[in-house]
Amino acid sequence: MENKKMTVLVVEPEKKPYVKKIDNSLRSLQHEVDGNIQAVYPFEDAAGIICDEEGKLNGKTMNRALRDDTGEIYDIVSGTFLIVGLGEENFTSLSKKQMEHYAKVYETPELFMRLNGKIISTPILDEFVQDQTPYTKSASYALYAGELPLFHYSYEQNMKCSECISKAIRENFTATSLNGDVLSGAIRQFGKDRVEMILALTVLAHEQDERISPENKEWAKNLPIMQKLDSSYGLVKFESLNIHPGVLNLVTTDVCQSANKNMEKSNSVRKYKTFER
Repeated sequence: MENKKMTVLVVEPEKKPYVKKIDNSLRSLQHEVDGNIQAVYPFEDAAGIICDEEGKLNGKTMNRALRDDTGEIYDIVSGTFLIVGLGEENFTSLSKKQMEHYAKVYETPELFMRLNGKIISTPILDEFVQDQTPYTKSASYALYAGELPLFHYSYEQNMKCSECISKAIRENFTATSLNGDVLSGAIRQFGKDRVEMILALTVLAHEQDERISPENKEWAKNLPIMQKLDSSYGLVKFESLNIHPGVLNLVTTDVCQSANKNMEKSNSVRKYKTFER
């Protein structure tokens, strides 16, 4: 391949595709897909997919489905992939028409789940991404109500939120104390309700553990988002935090104290406004 620029379509998991100009070199292609490249040719025109050949084996996020003429899924590309044009010998830029076509084909990000032994795809719609409120109904209810995409998206966000919280705790816990507002980053990314729900679910999973204070267990039970949670929701292991109960208690206490301070501040403002009148 000649080392010159070419314009390709980049498709990342859970994101809309975008146009990018990259070097037409092996190293550049490997960099874009973060791995050794594999070329796939599922299209009828002069275009192909460049992806990580070990994306599935390495557990990369499932990205987009490849479908046959009837719309049935026959394969799923994992990890970021590129759509490139095909020249006589080398990969090349997509034409304007191809760019518009494939940007539309892969415009909507997808999530995948196994249901009754079959992998199904659900679209990630814009309203899902904009709404940070956790889905509180069970999978069976979501299936019955036609809300499976919303359930699946929320479940994926719960897992990512759990990973984010666990990482923040590991990076900010020293001996017997926490450094700063540990959960602020997770709250900005996933919303206060989701972060508190994950924390509460984990506390209740340790309900018989005496290292969790009675006050924190009570907080978890009475949290507003937990009151909305379907009784058959259940605790999925990937949604709970993999941290020591003692550290969990410390983090939960910190969250409770912060919530109490905010409530006191809110009450003070309310009283002041009442006095002004």
